[in-house]
Amino acid sequence: GVNPWLPKVCSANMLAMWALRLLVLPLALAAGHGNEAHDVQRVGMISRFQHVEDVTQSSSYLKSSRKHGFLRKFKSRTAFLRSKSIAVIPQPKSLQVLEGEDLQLEGSSEVKVITQGGARDGDVSALENFVLSKAKLRVTQKRGADVPVIKLAIEPDSASNEEKYELHVEDNKISIKAPSSHGLFNGMMTLRQLLRKGTPSGMWMIPPIHISDEPMHEWRGMMLDVSRHFFKAAEVKHLLRTMALYKLNRFHWHLSDDQGWRVPVQKYPKLTEVGAWRNGTQEGHGGDSNHVPYGGFYTPEEMKDIVRYARSLHIEVVPEIDSPGHLQAAIAAYPELGNTDAAGAKDPAVATRFGLVEEYTMKPSDFAFDFFDEVLRETSNLVKSGYFHVGGDDLATEQWARSTAAREFLKKNGMAKLENIGGFMTDRAIRTVKGLGRRGIVWDDAMTSGVELPTDTIVMLWRSWLDTAHLAEQAGKKGFPVVMCPQDRTHFDQWQSLARDQEEYDALGGFLDVRKVYELDLDGKGANVLGGQGLLWSEYIKDGADDMDYKAWPRGVALAEATWCDTSRPGFEDFQKRLAQQLDDLRDLKVNFRDPDQSTHVKKAQAQAPTAAVAKPSSAAVAPAAAAVPSQSAQPSVESAAESTAQKPTEETAAVQHDTVTAAPAQKLVADKSEAKQTPAVKVASLAQNSATLAKASEAHQEEHAAWQVHVDDVTVSSNLLLLESTSSEKSAAPLPVSVHWESSVDGEVVQSGTEGAEARVKPVVKKATVPALSMVAEKQHVSVRHVQKAGFHSSAAQAAQQKAQQKAQQ
Repeated sequence: GVNPWLPKVCSANMLAMWALRLLVLPLALAAGHGNEAHDVQRVGMISRFQHVEDVTQSSSYLKSSRKHGFLRKFKSRTAFLRSKSIAVIPQPKSLQVLEGEDLQLEGSSEVKVITQGGARDGDVSALENFVLSKAKLRVTQKRGADVPVIKLAIEPDSASNEEKYELHVEDNKISIKAPSSHGLFNGMMTLRQLLRKGTPSGMWMIPPIHISDEPMHEWRGMMLDVSRHFFKAAEVKHLLRTMALYKLNRFHWHLSDDQGWRVPVQKYPKLTEVGAWRNGTQEGHGGDSNHVPYGGFYTPEEMKDIVRYARSLHIEVVPEIDSPGHLQAAIAAYPELGNTDAAGAKDPAVATRFGLVEEYTMKPSDFAFDFFDEVLRETSNLVKSGYFHVGGDDLATEQWARSTAAREFLKKNGMAKLENIGGFMTDRAIRTVKGLGRRGIVWDDAMTSGVELPTDTIVMLWRSWLDTAHLAEQAGKKGFPVVMCPQDRTHFDQWQSLARDQEEYDALGGFLDVRKVYELDLDGKGANVLGGQGLLWSEYIKDGADDMDYKAWPRGVALAEATWCDTSRPGFEDFQKRLAQQLDDLRDLKVNFRDPDQSTHVKKAQAQAPTAAVAKPSSAAVAPAAAAVPSQSAQPSVESAAESTAQKPTEETAAVQHDTVTAAPAQKLVADKSEAKQTPAVKVASLAQNSATLAKASEAHQEEHAAWQVHVDDVTVSSNLLLLESTSSEKSAAPLPVSVHWESSVDGEVVQSGTEGAEARVKPVVKKATVPALSMVAEKQHVSVRHVQKAGFHSSAAQAAQQKAQQKAQQ
């Protein structure tokens, strides 16, 4: 019967409506169709709403599959040290830091640009608009000018990846070479990232470097849903510009859904006159409509302008008109599109709620087929592309089961199941766009409609709760190429922190942080993987470009590296360090990204003007219903503290680590309470160098002093819990160099780790932590630390002191 989730989000009226439908359905079937029986597929809720909590918190994909297929070279120690300031995302395939001085450019100064081969004025314009503008550099045409020279060269090579490029910076010259304009643009985006502020103020620096690079995957995309909430043309362009910075090259434009139709169709003007407007918007999670009219649509000129702008960024726009479900807005405009003969059918209005999918589907009729052909044709004229997404997801068959026309269509075409009607419509749409010179794309639901689709159809794998690897294997057996966009790794409408009260904007639910996106599994299990993309479903992106930016970045940056590098990803810790150096550029571009290390973000300098055509609903965020989110009391904050484990001992250190001391969780919290606010995650040292020396030094301190700590870069990594007092004023021991591996885990799953060089020292403690301090920390319920292994300090005196301290702490 009714989906068990429904009572938690529906009003009494909604439940009564569902009860009435359940009573009417069997009567209608029995009265109109004799003994015939067909399975009825109800979509009581959009699948991603049902399964958003089925997400894991980390992945082992990269640990088992990363091949380290990238190369970094340094000709000297100086070059190695210089590399610390080089942060390119995505990580280039080959990067060599050269000898010599940085190329210095004074802001607002001049450079000379030379074009060779197939390079054209458009390439020079791209260089000016997206690279030189960062430092306010100007192109000079003066002959003999003693200024830096930038050479752009296109050397066509049909055997090469058109996105490949080579970048060389040395002395006073910069050279970018590629087989196409697209490859040249990729090199420009890398050059922009290399251009960094120097000293004194006003100077810009570029390191001497040679880069050879190309992507592992051709499809590196971002989807924006403009139906649930509408985004103005300027906001769409803002997203496109940020995508281009990280070489994302596909923009999937979700133009229609139950909550609004956004594309103009000349033959069917009611689609925008009626279908683009709704009588309110759901507030919060499961709340009622606010009854504030809302809507908007693009003019033909705006759509063409967006496509032109995307093309200048070498981003291909992929339009989507979803069918045969998710058409409530279109049926509200043209009721004859729907199953008007179905028992109990009524003319719908544009949907005002999220998640709940009414049974409205397209009628299998000549009018509906002609209508959809015209929509696809006119949209293709507005959006020039090699692709067209025709939907095929979340298909409900309830109305077809009650429709005489639908059941007659089923018989006439020799179909066995109601789902076959949807498959027929999807297959017809694919063949229509193919006739328009476009390649059809569908959601993975369409693979199970019972109708064989053309084998060159691209399938987007999104239903991760069905096992993405299994879906990929199915697609591979049918010969479909795939794009990876599983909900648990790429749906950017989910929370980014387990401490949801720290988030600035509302979200659908679930948990998807930057690390999980970075770990996107692109193994096709036999299917041809074109790449992957992030999905910005907009039910909970209601505050314009600020909200969109917050959900897209830096998760979109992680996606860019995952899809560009795939198994050559250097690793998340390496990515984090490079990302930290990229954030100033995003700030300068007024991108309202979520700070990946803190629970704060950058506010845009200017307020967003409201869309003239849109009456925006109240922006007050309503807290999610208890049923829609997991309990917070048992969930730790990834940003504040996490479960920690020590590194597995190497052969060099096994002898001194075999009897590592284990501390109780509450005691660990006390030991680290003073550092918790300064560090995003608790660091645990595993000493891979000088272990025996450090252990011996620590023993002396442990035996002489009742209280002690071991510090690594001013972070406490070991102590005897600070519960006993020392009166010693002796200075700390001399620092010892160590290699520190640290990991942070949440509920047993590693979410952060790294290996760093550091200095460790043993120092006595001259203050004590009292029992009230212990109680204060223990009351922070959102912090959970379990099974914490300390670094190896092993004297019997130390163990005795620790055991005594533990007993006293328990008392």
